[in-house]
Amino acid sequence: MVKRLAHEHRSGTPTMLFSAAALQVRACVRTVWRGTGHGVRWSPCGRVASQRLSWSVPRRRHSGPLCTQSASATPPSSGETLRAPGSTENVRASDGMIAESAAPAGTGTRTTAKTNVETRPRGAVGANGTGALTFQEAILRLQIYWAERGCLLWRPYNAEVGAGTMNPATFLRALGPEPWNVAYEEPSVRPDDSRYGENPNRIQQHTQFQVILKPAPPNSQELLLGSYAALGIDIDAHDIRFVEDNWESPALGAWGLGYEVWMDGCEITQYTYFQQVGGFSLDPIALEITYGMERILMTVQGKSHFKDILYAPGITYGEVFLQNEIEMSRYNLEEADVERQRHLFDLSEAEARELLQKRLPIPAYHYVLRTSHTFNILDARGAVGVAERAAYFRRMRSLAREVAALWLERRAELCFPLGQQPAIVAASAAPTSHANEAVHTEQVQRDAADTVAAPGRQTSGEGATLLIEIGTEELPPADLDAAVEQLHEHLLQLLHSSRLLPDAGRVKVHVRATPRRHAILVEGVAHKQPDQWTQIRGPPSRVAIDAQTGELTAVGQAFAQRHQIRNWEAETERKATKQGEYIFLNRTIQGQRALPLLHERLVDSVLAKIQFRRSMRWNESGVLYSRPVRWLLAMLDDQVIPVAFGGVVSAPVTWGLRASGIAPKLPVSHAQLYDRVLERANIVAEVSAREQSILRQANALALQQDGVIYDPERTMLHEVARLIESPQVLLGSFDEAYLALPSPVLITVMQKHQRYFPIEASGSMSTSTEQDSNDLRLRNAFVIVANGRLRNADLVRRGNEAVIQARFADAKFFYEADLKRPLASFVPKLEGLIFEERLGSMLDKTRRIEALVPFVVDALAQRHYRHHEDAGVPAPVPSPCDSPVDTASPRMRAQSPTPDWEQVRQVATEAAALCKADLATQLVVEFTSLAGIMGEHYARKQGYRDDVARALFEIVLPRSAGDQIPRTPAGVALALSDRMDSLVGLFGIGLAPKANSDPFGLRRAALGVVQILCRGAFDGVELSALAEAAAAVYAKQHMSIREETLADLLDFMDKRFEQWLLDPDSSLPALDVARGADQSQASATGLHVSAVRAVLQCHRRRPARAYRVLQQLYPLMAEERFRDAVTCYLRPARLVRGQPDLDGSVDPALFQDQVEVALWEALRRGGFDADQPPFTNDDVLGMVQALRTLRPSVDAFLDGVMVMVDEPALRRNRLNLCARIARIPASVLDMEQLQGWF
Repeated sequence: MVKRLAHEHRSGTPTMLFSAAALQVRACVRTVWRGTGHGVRWSPCGRVASQRLSWSVPRRRHSGPLCTQSASATPPSSGETLRAPGSTENVRASDGMIAESAAPAGTGTRTTAKTNVETRPRGAVGANGTGALTFQEAILRLQIYWAERGCLLWRPYNAEVGAGTMNPATFLRALGPEPWNVAYEEPSVRPDDSRYGENPNRIQQHTQFQVILKPAPPNSQELLLGSYAALGIDIDAHDIRFVEDNWESPALGAWGLGYEVWMDGCEITQYTYFQQVGGFSLDPIALEITYGMERILMTVQGKSHFKDILYAPGITYGEVFLQNEIEMSRYNLEEADVERQRHLFDLSEAEARELLQKRLPIPAYHYVLRTSHTFNILDARGAVGVAERAAYFRRMRSLAREVAALWLERRAELCFPLGQQPAIVAASAAPTSHANEAVHTEQVQRDAADTVAAPGRQTSGEGATLLIEIGTEELPPADLDAAVEQLHEHLLQLLHSSRLLPDAGRVKVHVRATPRRHAILVEGVAHKQPDQWTQIRGPPSRVAIDAQTGELTAVGQAFAQRHQIRNWEAETERKATKQGEYIFLNRTIQGQRALPLLHERLVDSVLAKIQFRRSMRWNESGVLYSRPVRWLLAMLDDQVIPVAFGGVVSAPVTWGLRASGIAPKLPVSHAQLYDRVLERANIVAEVSAREQSILRQANALALQQDGVIYDPERTMLHEVARLIESPQVLLGSFDEAYLALPSPVLITVMQKHQRYFPIEASGSMSTSTEQDSNDLRLRNAFVIVANGRLRNADLVRRGNEAVIQARFADAKFFYEADLKRPLASFVPKLEGLIFEERLGSMLDKTRRIEALVPFVVDALAQRHYRHHEDAGVPAPVPSPCDSPVDTASPRMRAQSPTPDWEQVRQVATEAAALCKADLATQLVVEFTSLAGIMGEHYARKQGYRDDVARALFEIVLPRSAGDQIPRTPAGVALALSDRMDSLVGLFGIGLAPKANSDPFGLRRAALGVVQILCRGAFDGVELSALAEAAAAVYAKQHMSIREETLADLLDFMDKRFEQWLLDPDSSLPALDVARGADQSQASATGLHVSAVRAVLQCHRRRPARAYRVLQQLYPLMAEERFRDAVTCYLRPARLVRGQPDLDGSVDPALFQDQVEVALWEALRRGGFDADQPPFTNDDVLGMVQALRTLRPSVDAFLDGVMVMVDEPALRRNRLNLCARIARIPASVLDMEQLQGWF
């Protein structure tokens, strides 16, 4: 039938081909469907389900082409040949190919369908005979491919949707227990992607091909790669990668984990395991596969622009759709009336709610989709701010959840009819590419029983090698690190607790980690536990043995029987205890063999303990992991440890690179051969080795361009090395004309979007104040890191170059559009960007920053910073983020001239009026990480003075804990004003961060404030003064901030400040544990905490002063003079504790001993007879010197007289002497916190 259709296709009229051919294919498939005799049975239950949704409806387990079959079934032998679907060739069955099996269709009923995973390309030659696969033929091929694998062919939705996900065939059918396999094309409308048809890779209406597989099959990645082959894509010639994509749809209350599927750097498919839809957790899990058809066809046909795609013989995509793109782009970006769209949103929402009340979930959902599309138009018009976006999402999410709940209720009333029809054809085996997938627990138990029962092997005295490898679908880089760390930790804990590491000094642990595997090799594991001698206390001797006859009493006999004592005299002894004489049984416990012990404990003690920041389910095992577990390798030397986890059972195999679609099986005969097996398969298993390989190859290629790779923090290297298993580095290039774009734009596109290494010209860093702060001189080249040995490296290079050209074209479109308007003209547009509904728009926030800036500038002008010249106290340590010429670093500030604060006020005020303007520019809307960077760039381009432009960038600093801080006073004023406005306003309306939620980034904002003050050495600035000033600005906008709210905010900032000081990022000097103290890491940490709290007790609200005191304190704490000072303080301080009525007044007339007179004279000489000490409240050295000078007199006083005498006046006078000494450090630090350390 398919061949006949292809023949008719070739002879048909071009403009009619798509619809006619598609209808015939659908008719053909439906005929086959009906021919099975098992259509959907809509039979009522005989009762109506209650309004409370119950999951007690019985569910039939089903098997199909997308589900793993019974492990007892016999898979095809390696020599058996299977006919590939749609092909006349015989393809040899392998571990990665699924045999024909009986299967349910998309409705859950069974039909016989072919399910081979064919990864050999069918060829890109189209049925039209022109030599190119056309767009419509690609749709047909995917329809045929998935229909042959049991999918129902669905229709596109009859209204605008942003993605195939929103079609009811996905959103509604993913819910509930019913099986559902479906495929359909979906025209997807995204107004904010409007580009007037000019961008080669982005259009406002593109075509997705959507596949839903529910439940998710274990061989889904292989099925996807097989579909690429069906499109004529030679998988072995391309670099196909699964890259982390944590998908979320706030409007639908849905989320899932999965991947972007890249081909030569171009995202062509989204691949997501849905976890929740409409606020409901899914069971079973549904897998969504979404093809980007335009991008795929551009690759297959070798086109550089979507409009050149051959849509049908003799007609291009542009000829069919370009006018639609141009006109709809104009509507979406220019003509759509914002107020009418808001009204349409409200009307659609109201209609949906009314339909929900009438219990009509499908029509109600239709109007949910209307709200979504209307929101997308508003977003494209730039009329939705950050907080307003959250409010819209809440409204849409609420509707979607109510629709989902009602849909489930309605399906429950129908008894979930899909998948209830009994099977009439026995299912055959369906092996996946991982032969040990989904083995029944009973088989594992049988294997384990055999292992435990088998006699122990004769082993040498050498320790065994233990290998644990967890094979998964590609893990995200951060999760890979977490998995390896936890696997290492939990496995060693298990081995220690199980007494399988008798000689810890000889144990060697090796970590292996790639995206698809994380493994631990432990050499030196004992083959069995050592025997353990123990004593078991029995009954008292007088009770167990008859004193007259010496025979065992009934109690003694019971003890002997319970412990199976055969020779009482040899196995027991009498031993005296504090409670009297008792019987003790001496028993040697035989150590267990390692293999059965590991079988028993490995899963619960190691595998099940591994956790991730976000985990997912993927099958009925219920296991939570970062991504699906696909194989398990657990061996002790050459013996498999039989364990099951995540639906798979351990086997002596691992799997190679998935270069050609089906990963080869790699047998592992012995744990010690594991590394050799991977090496022969071209897998670089050590992360550090991959990093070195990438760096070596990348630097060599960059050198060819007279440059160096740009990755100053090595963050790209860290990530890329965890995305691949076998690095191959290529050099790509792009049109030199794109170098006219600002370098931060190019770097952002290359690094964040594509994971490329930009190439910076040698010695290109500009230090001129006339250049952008972030300006670099780049080469028109970049480094690509591909995975595995490439059969056609040039093809992969060209693909990546085409992707980056398209992305740069997109950025150029935004950039040029922005430059056509004055920067100030974007300020009014901020009124359409809502900061927070109750706090107004971004324009309102800008006006508040303008009002707050003068006060902040005045506060900064009152700073007090003194550089101690004493050689014993080093100058404050500059931030590692400060450049060598950074005049804002603490050391340089101490020597720099005082700024002209009136000029600073003028600059800051001018910059404040523009400080958020770039948020309304098209480039920042698209690349939000460029906020501030583009504000500076546009300001310089349009002739603003340098210090104003610089301040527009510095308002966003610091962007993270280790980022640079503002270097100019005006930049500091803007950055502080912006953050304090957010903190005070959001706390004021009750949006303080929660334990696991901080949507407005207030923790980061609070940390930014204290970092700026500390590293800028602004001693005179108090947090409470900043908060009160911001509250006063809000009061002018008729919003009152309560004092209790400000107190809560300041407590919050205090905690963030303390946490930062305890973090290495604070860059405090190295802290040496005091002499004589425990030199352990725990002691150093404890002293660090005590020192920070001692200083914050006095300077909590002045972060810069506290920071500088700590900078002086830490080096001194390791010196003898500091120990003398602490001792001098602690002796009198202990005496005055609990004496709150002491005022420090001393009457010399009451002195009775010369040591009292001497101490008083020492206090007077030091200036401590007055109320204020002779040093400032940040002078650590002055405080230490004073106490050290006083110590001889203090020691003589406390050794020579009794302070706590009976006579009240004398006792009080002596206690006041002690109180004066105890108060000496009080203005600098709370030395009480340091007791116990010195």
